[in-house]
Amino acid sequence: MIKKADVPRRPAVFISYAHEDEDLKQRVLVHLHALKREGLIGVWHDRMLRPGEHLDHAVEAELEAAKLVLLLISPDFIYSDYCTEKEMKRAFIRARKGECKVVPVILRPCHWSRIPIDNTGRKLGEFVATPRNAVPVTRWPKGEDDALTDVVGQIRDLINDKTPMRARKTRRSPTPQRKRRGRARRDVEVAGVLKRAKHDVWLADAIWRVFLGTWELPPHPERTPAGPKENQRFFDLVTKEFRQKAFDAELPIWAKRKNSDLIEAVPKEFWKDHRVSYLNVIREKPATLSVERVGSLQRSNEWHEFRTNRSAVDAIWPKKRWRRASSTFDAM
Repeated sequence: MIKKADVPRRPAVFISYAHEDEDLKQRVLVHLHALKREGLIGVWHDRMLRPGEHLDHAVEAELEAAKLVLLLISPDFIYSDYCTEKEMKRAFIRARKGECKVVPVILRPCHWSRIPIDNTGRKLGEFVATPRNAVPVTRWPKGEDDALTDVVGQIRDLINDKTPMRARKTRRSPTPQRKRRGRARRDVEVAGVLKRAKHDVWLADAIWRVFLGTWELPPHPERTPAGPKENQRFFDLVTKEFRQKAFDAELPIWAKRKNSDLIEAVPKEFWKDHRVSYLNVIREKPATLSVERVGSLQRSNEWHEFRTNRSAVDAIWPKKRWRRASSTFDAM
C-alpha cells in the first residue's frame, strides 16, 4: 500500500486577496504550485475552509502560522476593510517581530504605495512589491504568465533568504560606500525584500549630464550644442546610445502611461521601435520630454514624464568634460 506523503499541518504561505480577484488569485496558485512540488511551501487561502469552520477563527489561525504572507493588491483589495485592516496589518505586525515575511503582489493598477500598514505612519510602498518594478500583473509586457513567473522566482529567493524582513531605508547610510564599477543593474540582490533603484532624475537631464559631464546643469533654455561636431555627438547620444542602453536593460527608465498618474517601468521592448526625440531634448523642458517612432518622426503618446536613475547613469557613463574648442572628451 502506497503511503501518501505527509502534508504540513500548517501551510507556510497565506494568501490575502479580494474575492473580486478570484480568477487572478487562481493563476497565482497555479504558478505557486511549482514551489509546492519542490517541497518549499504549502499554501492556504480562504477557499480551503471546510464546512462548519468559523471564518474568523480559521483565518486568524492560518495567518498566525504563516511564514510568508502574499498580499494580492488591487483596487478591490484596498476597498476591502477585511483585507487591509484585518489581514494586511496583522501580517505586518508579525513581520516587524520577525515572525513572517510579507510580499505585495500588484495584480491590477491602483494607488497602493501610500496605504498605511500600521499606526506608526509606515506605508505599503516602503516594501518593494512584485512583479519586478511593481508593474501590475495585468500590465506586464509579455503577459500575465510571464509576470507571475517573475513573482514566483522572487518568492523562491525570499524563501531561501534568512534575513528578517525590513522596510527600505529612506536615508543614505553614513558609512561611506565603495563606488560600483561595470554594468549598472536595475535590481540588486534580495535581502529580505528586493531593493529597487530610484527614479530620481529626469531622462532629459540625464542626457545633458552625459553630454556636459556634470549634474550641475545650466538652465534648460541655455543648453544647446554648438557647432556641427557637437550636434552630431549629441544626436548620436540621444537617438542611439540611450536607446541601446535602455533596450539592453542596462539603463532603467520609468514614465507614466497615457491617462495615468502612476510611475511605471518602461519595458525594454518599447525601445525597439521608439527613441528619444533629439529636438525635443533641446527644445522642451525635462518634464515634457517625449519620444518618437523610429523612422517616422511621429510622436508617441503612450508614455510621458520619462525618468531614470542617477547612479545608473554615472555607472554607465563616467563623468567627462566636453571641450567645445576641440570637440573632444577629457576624463575628469
